[in-house]
Amino acid sequence: MDEEMGEREERQGHKKYQPLYEAAKKGDWIKAEEFISEFGVVVTVTAQVTVSSDTVLHVAATEGHSTFVGNLVNRMTELQLESKNDNDETALQMAVLVGNIESIIKMVEKNKNLTLIADKDDAIPIVNAANFSPRMAKKEIIEYLYSVMKNNAVDQSPFSGDLGRKIICSIIDAGFYDVALNIINSYQHLALERTGGHCALEMMAGSPNAFLRESQLSFWDQFIYSLPGIDVGNKKLKNEEAVCLVSRIFAIMSSTKTSSEIKEYFSDTKILEIAITTGAIDLLIMCLDAFPGLIWIPLGEQGLNIFSIAIMRRQENIFNLVYHINGFQKKMASTKDHYGNTILHLAALCNFPRQTNQGYCIALQIQRELQWFQEVESLLPLEFRIATNNDNHTPQKIFDLEHNKAITDAEKWTKDTSLSCTFVSALIATVAFASTFAVPGGIFSDSSDINKRGIPVFLHKTDFMVFAVANAVALFSSISSLLLFLGLQTSQFKDDDYLRFIPKRLIMGFLTLFISIVTLMIAFCATLHIILGPRFEWLPIPLSLAASIPVGLFIWSQLSLFVKMVVSTYGRSIFRRGQY
Repeated sequence: MDEEMGEREERQGHKKYQPLYEAAKKGDWIKAEEFISEFGVVVTVTAQVTVSSDTVLHVAATEGHSTFVGNLVNRMTELQLESKNDNDETALQMAVLVGNIESIIKMVEKNKNLTLIADKDDAIPIVNAANFSPRMAKKEIIEYLYSVMKNNAVDQSPFSGDLGRKIICSIIDAGFYDVALNIINSYQHLALERTGGHCALEMMAGSPNAFLRESQLSFWDQFIYSLPGIDVGNKKLKNEEAVCLVSRIFAIMSSTKTSSEIKEYFSDTKILEIAITTGAIDLLIMCLDAFPGLIWIPLGEQGLNIFSIAIMRRQENIFNLVYHINGFQKKMASTKDHYGNTILHLAALCNFPRQTNQGYCIALQIQRELQWFQEVESLLPLEFRIATNNDNHTPQKIFDLEHNKAITDAEKWTKDTSLSCTFVSALIATVAFASTFAVPGGIFSDSSDINKRGIPVFLHKTDFMVFAVANAVALFSSISSLLLFLGLQTSQFKDDDYLRFIPKRLIMGFLTLFISIVTLMIAFCATLHIILGPRFEWLPIPLSLAASIPVGLFIWSQLSLFVKMVVSTYGRSIFRRGQY
């Protein structure tokens, strides 16, 4: 009975506050004032107008009605501003989430303690601002909240422990490295704070785009990057801010920790591992320049060093750093993890995820795996190439076991692709061969001049010569493509074939197939011009444009794969021994 009465009262309450909710949602302060006049200020500002216990201030702040919020705040006490909904969110938290800076300022000026009140996820407003505020307003909100919190002489607890770590890490994650640097300059202990989660350097390691290398830019971007005073997309500025932040953290680390403590700090955190996994090579170089002893320290559960992890993660840019270390081969050869694996065992492990995201086909993935295995193998003497791990497996055996399914899939992909291309090549060859004996315009057959019999009627026309040459090229190239793909279709592959033999065949097959398609279309267009040109001079042009559609479709579907194959097979090696 009591429950029924409670539910009835709750329904009546929601019905009673419906006009107030609608006024707050629309920003209609006149109607809100009418409600205040009827029921009083206290009832108005404390009433829960939604089923999630939002007050009218929550609703107005969420909708971005800053004038409404300002008028309401002027009538509220500091304690009333701290009212929370079911998610333990104050109205300030709601204003932060929608990026309503005007409402934020009005509420904080009335009650500065709002900046320290956390929601049910233990996130205070500045953390939510860094994580969830709209991008355009995010930095302004963060800087404002930080200025208020910094000047709070009574309570400086947010800038210590796990909460301080959350603040600095969320701001770094948002990409505001200058703000993070300002905070660290004021609270140096936050530079190395790692209580309860990731530290600042781990967040930087997870943001490889923060560091801009000119070699990673396109030619045009490199040119723009080199110009003084020009910074497209703030890339140059972001890079400088990131470098300054990391340098400052290193300076604090050097001044507050001993060499053994620095080594322990990097071993206990995942700074280097994250940097390797994400390819943050600039941060890694800065770490090694600042603390050279980090090169060979064991990391993670397996006790791997930097270059061993780079091999496992297939990060060639980081692995290339090893070539600039004097005496690296002996160090690399003697490197073993806790399971007895050498670096060649690690290179033998199957690792496809990063390459798969870049759109590699399975054949190119196998090729890249073979390139890694052979490169690492070339660094080791024979004794280490045939060494066994704790499971009595050699690197070659591990490679075979790890890549068995992938190689089977690659063989199926190769044969399926070559079969499809064989059909297309055969069709083009058939058409081109038939066109040789059914030339446009026909031949002289009934001529009284015996010397003209069998001669094409349009032999002396330029368009006919274009047809003849294009048709001949289409025939020869399609037959060549047919033979290349037929060879792949009937071959028995070895694992090493994916390093050079199969990619070369595929490249030549695709190239000759493309040539045959293009030249067949040229021959077709020349035929149209010969037959229809004299009567409809305009018609061959749109028909020729239509004939380019098959060529465009072929390029669109196969060009990316073709370019990747050419670069991977004939391009510069991903391993740069003599340069970096």
